[in-house]
Amino acid sequence: MGGLAAAAAHELGTPLGTIVLVAKELAADLPKNSRMLEDANLLVSESLRCKEILTSLTADPKSDQGEAFNWISIEAVVQLASKNHRNADVDIFTDFAPFDDEDFSKQPLMPRSPEIIHGLGNIVQNAIQFANSTVTIAGAWDNDRVEIEVVDDGPGFDPSVLNRLGDPYVSTGSRNRKQKPKSSMGLGVFIAKTMLSHTGAEVEFLNSEDDGAIDGAIVRVVWPRSALTLDQKRQQA
Repeated sequence: MGGLAAAAAHELGTPLGTIVLVAKELAADLPKNSRMLEDANLLVSESLRCKEILTSLTADPKSDQGEAFNWISIEAVVQLASKNHRNADVDIFTDFAPFDDEDFSKQPLMPRSPEIIHGLGNIVQNAIQFANSTVTIAGAWDNDRVEIEVVDDGPGFDPSVLNRLGDPYVSTGSRNRKQKPKSSMGLGVFIAKTMLSHTGAEVEFLNSEDDGAIDGAIVRVVWPRSALTLDQKRQQA
């Protein structure tokens, strides 16, 4: 994965730079009242975002700020995963608490892993893209497991592909949402599931229902505490 990301960053760097340059020139030449100006500025910002993503994917983990920062709370993991996917039209709410209301234990630490952060980031991005107005990200834990659940208030997953989500070329874009992409290969969800599975997580796709009607999509990611503990022992070895 790291080698492919490095190759992609190298090969895509030059054409992305060209796209940014041309888009900026187009934006500068367009009249301020042109309907195309917003599209040109969007092209610039999205191209720059692509470059930032490629840079983050190829960052050397050894250059991190030290071992103390390699293990962070569930809340910090969620913040890192969602910070680049904010949308002014969608409110993001978070909630972190143990499964048992009487359990006052602190949040367990999770590895500050690129697989976890980028995997969750893809899921959050998908929820924001298709939400009507809100996305809720909840973290919960007990002695056996750690769970992060991402819920949006859109029309939910297409029931015809629900059992196959996470497979390559099965797209969530088939959902009838106001902002759905014109085409999608479903690779974002496949990559997210693959990355998270490599960290020991199980990924589940569900629809939220109210009186039999679908009123949102749910993606549930669950790690056994033993998997996270094993990773921590390896890190400290």
